[in-house]
Amino acid sequence: MSTKPRTVRHLMSTDPYTLGRNDQLRLADDLMKDERIRHIPILDEDGGLCGILTQRDLFRGALVRALGFGGRAEDQMLKT
Repeated sequence: MSTKPRTVRHLMSTDPYTLGRNDQLRLADDLMKDERIRHIPILDEDGGLCGILTQRDLFRGALVRALGFGGRAEDQMLKT
């Protein structure tokens, strides 16, 4: 019984959600929560991939809240 090896294309998303590098972090946070995703490709002005934003990258906002700075401080961090 011979089977072909599976490749990345068998598992990858072909139409992922994307954001621009100048979009606010709040938008990324909301998108990740609403769509239950943990990674968002970030595109430059020409539509080329310039990075990946992860849920872990947004962890800093949660850390601000956990340290007692509150939701307002987290909101301010996500706007910058």
